[in-house]
Amino acid sequence: MLPLTHDTAPGCIAAGLDHTLQRARLLGQGSSAQVYEAGPGEVIKLFRPGVSPSMVDREFAAAALAAAQGVRVAAPLERATHDGRELIRYRLVPGHTLLSAIARKPHLGLPTMHRLARLHASIHRRISGSSLRTQGQVLQRDIQQAPTDDRTRSAAAACLAVLEPGSHLCHGDLHPGNVIDAPEGLTAIDWSKACIGHPAADVARTELLLRFGAVHDALERVSFVQLGRSLAAGCYVRSYLLHGGMTRADVLAWHLPVAVAWLRFRQGRPGDAFERYVAKLVARTVRA
Repeated sequence: MLPLTHDTAPGCIAAGLDHTLQRARLLGQGSSAQVYEAGPGEVIKLFRPGVSPSMVDREFAAAALAAAQGVRVAAPLERATHDGRELIRYRLVPGHTLLSAIARKPHLGLPTMHRLARLHASIHRRISGSSLRTQGQVLQRDIQQAPTDDRTRSAAAACLAVLEPGSHLCHGDLHPGNVIDAPEGLTAIDWSKACIGHPAADVARTELLLRFGAVHDALERVSFVQLGRSLAAGCYVRSYLLHGGMTRADVLAWHLPVAVAWLRFRQGRPGDAFERYVAKLVARTVRA
């Protein structure tokens, strides 16, 4: 396969990559990228037009940092641009996502939540002074730009201001769709939202994704009809607390700022269960 580097002549990159993608098998796709099998033991993650280069740079840097610290990840190999689209070449991780595994075997839903929690706790054992963004910076920006009222933004910002920032490696978007059940063990992928921060905030994010996220909506038809969102999320949190050295109160303290920050990107229905939950958090904070 043609090496993809910034030093390769643009014409060579274009010709080589075009040839590779013509022969490549599409492994999966999401809102921001398509993933192709692109040679022995490798994949290309080709980002959609309009995805910012800075976001792709963050994903590459975070995945490289996690790999260097011993986290099981898809190792990033090279970073390049092709025909106006950003891309990263990764080592192929054989296996299926936890999302698809639960879809095939719904009875494994709760054991899978335990495994997800253990993986998350292992990521958080890494302490880093790297140049990744801080969690506080990310949350503060997203809260300020959240499409909600001033009262909600102010309550979330005030809550964030008194919370301990933390110095641990955080994935930022860990859920069953971003974990591959590989022969070597669970492997975390898609590190574009990674940061340095407090593990409790990262746990709060995953809990909210399990309770209210679009990935969870996709599972609802096949698995969480039986398990229920609260049961699955609760199982994950309880299991994490056994391994992560924190309390339930530590996680709950982060719910408001993490939830309001998510409003910036979340595509939900006005007045849905998540927005009602945010309103409840705000009301509780204001009363206190």
